[in-house]
Amino acid sequence: MNPINLVTFAEHSEKLPPTLLAPPKEKPQTWKLLLGHSMDFFMAITMVSVMVAMFNLSVSTLMVTQGLQGIFNFSTLESFSGAVIPFVVFNYFFMSYFLNHGQSWGLMLMGKRLPMPSKSFRRAIRWATHSSLLCLSGGLTFLLFKKIWSELQDSDYLYQDLMRVEEKEQIDLRAFMEPKKIVHLNSVELDQAA
Repeated sequence: MNPINLVTFAEHSEKLPPTLLAPPKEKPQTWKLLLGHSMDFFMAITMVSVMVAMFNLSVSTLMVTQGLQGIFNFSTLESFSGAVIPFVVFNYFFMSYFLNHGQSWGLMLMGKRLPMPSKSFRRAIRWATHSSLLCLSGGLTFLLFKKIWSELQDSDYLYQDLMRVEEKEQIDLRAFMEPKKIVHLNSVELDQAA
């Protein structure tokens, strides 16, 4: 907190301005936002490439003869996967934000979260659109929508609340209610024991 000289306000009977009472705002760390989204984008690219590779392998096992192998062209499948990437990226962000209260895998690793009510369809579509545009433009839309991305929260409140370790034990009331036996030993008994 910033130290405030209250004497100047008291002498003139003025109220303290709210800017002095609010905690200082930290500058948003844009590198965490961009790094989290790049990790999410590479995860979506990896998912598409794994799906295409598995489809290629499954089709190539079915194409037994030379004629069937000549009919199926794998280059058309690769060009189709390029057209599917924006759809997969949008769906990845939408499902992450909708089901995880505004946090994707990359944002979780960076400790960031988008402010979003639980299961808000409209907000999930809005943030998924912004995140998809950010990833597909290589980060250029961040410069256009910098004000929108300032809503990113630094604290990961849901993770801290859900992952808090609480050890709960049952209370044994009999241990509190039973009187404890007090043993009185006199000095003669202590000398004999030694």
